[in-house]
Amino acid sequence: MPSVDWPTRIITVNQAEMALLSGATYELDLNQFRLDLIALETTEGIAYPSTHQHTAPITFGGTTLSRVIEFINGYQVTFEDTGTPYNVSATGANSNILDVYIPVPGVSLAVNNSVSLDVATIRDEIWNATMANYTVAGSAGQQQTASSTLLDDTLASHSTAGTIGEAIQQAATPALFSADLLDTALSAHTTLGTAGLALQNAADPTLFSADLLDTAMAAHTVAGSVAEAVRDGQDTTRFVEATLDADAASYQVAGSIGEAISNAANLLDNLQASHLGIGTIGASINTAAVNAGTGGGTAVETAPQMSVSYDEDNSQIDIIAWLSTGSVIQSSPTSISMTWRNQDGSVLFAVSTANFALTASGYYEITQSQALAGNSLYFVETAITDGSGTYTSTMSVSTS
Repeated sequence: MPSVDWPTRIITVNQAEMALLSGATYELDLNQFRLDLIALETTEGIAYPSTHQHTAPITFGGTTLSRVIEFINGYQVTFEDTGTPYNVSATGANSNILDVYIPVPGVSLAVNNSVSLDVATIRDEIWNATMANYTVAGSAGQQQTASSTLLDDTLASHSTAGTIGEAIQQAATPALFSADLLDTALSAHTTLGTAGLALQNAADPTLFSADLLDTAMAAHTVAGSVAEAVRDGQDTTRFVEATLDADAASYQVAGSIGEAISNAANLLDNLQASHLGIGTIGASINTAAVNAGTGGGTAVETAPQMSVSYDEDNSQIDIIAWLSTGSVIQSSPTSISMTWRNQDGSVLFAVSTANFALTASGYYEITQSQALAGNSLYFVETAITDGSGTYTSTMSVSTS
């Protein structure tokens, strides 16, 4: 169990509480660390602000976003100075522990923060898929598949009026040219860059194939041309850049990878206030963001606080509840509701504003007749409203 100097807000981790990985390297399990801090907050630290806030892992479309633990309210973390150098690896969650770390001589702290998706992952998913997977009409993948079979088609199959295929077919078919053109010897068309030389090469399969296949990819730069499309399809870097640099709004094909990425981008760009669906992940994130304020990594939140004492002889619980921002008591609350739950989640009792007495200093007080079992854990859900909104918290109470 870590120790906390509550007045100075310094949390100390002892070496013996961490798992030895190898040599002089120890593992700090951040998830267990936060559970230990919660246990301290509900006992010896009940009168002090919370040490941290926690966001559990969240799954979107099969992708799980990592657990996040943020140390708040000015708390700092340090490690036991044993006199012998050792290393600490913080695992199990993304955190800001490096931002609040008080260095100790001889102790090296490494974090393992991560993200769920990166460019390399997206690139590998695109290029490791087989051509047969790209079947959505109009998608970039389907067009690339079509490009790979374009040069294998017979000339006779390209007969649609006005298409590039028809133009190539006509250029390679002498009977389709005018009499004047056909009466001119092919060998007469030798001027570099002219249509005549191009037609001469097109009529000579050897020259046509040599010019087409021997030309460097970099030479095909005409925007919108078939050659440019083939070049970009063979150039991994250009294809990935073209895919990732395109406007998200251009990916609208239902069920395509592009549409999924576009929807994810829209989800993250929406205003917090637009996520209000009861019971949704968006509403939970919005509520957490509002309660945490709009500040940086160590924002001071406004939240209900509570002090509890139990008279076992008379089966009475004395409760004092108040609303505070950090250590500042909010003196003008307008209502309160409180629900006590057993460890299995069932309701033990619930009280509201009418059951409490409100002092001039902003404290809600009540003496509740209720027997509590020994060696038990109870969860208390509290909501307090003032002129700026309603604030909620869930705290735990244990009996010995």
